[in-house]
Amino acid sequence: MFCDKKFNCVTVAGIFSLVVGIVTTLLKITARINVSSTFLWIIFAIGIVFVIMNYVGVALTDKPICGCGQTALDAAQLSALGTVLFSRILYFGGFEATSVAGAIITGLMFLSFTMLLTTTVCFTKCLAQADKQ
Repeated sequence: MFCDKKFNCVTVAGIFSLVVGIVTTLLKITARINVSSTFLWIIFAIGIVFVIMNYVGVALTDKPICGCGQTALDAAQLSALGTVLFSRILYFGGFEATSVAGAIITGLMFLSFTMLLTTTVCFTKCLAQADKQ
């Protein structure tokens, strides 16, 4: 079945997440923020929970997810995997407080995490609109 993929809400979520990632990278490289290991474990757990919820939710649904819901679900799954990956790299990497590589990976982790949250909101919005139709 062909799904019409629209980029309305997910595009806004991507732009917002990109801004958050860039700002986080700049704040990290100037040592204005610090990311603790507890925070990395929490981000990792949230990412894992979202991956599991996405797989279980898709497996239990009785109708196909098309349109903006499919685009938002794809973006949420990709960002959940990015959140898990970048949190593990930061946890096991041992980067210096003001290292450029650590700042970039921190920015990518926050970009992925923000994208995860915003695309989940987009997916919920799309499901709510689909139920009204």
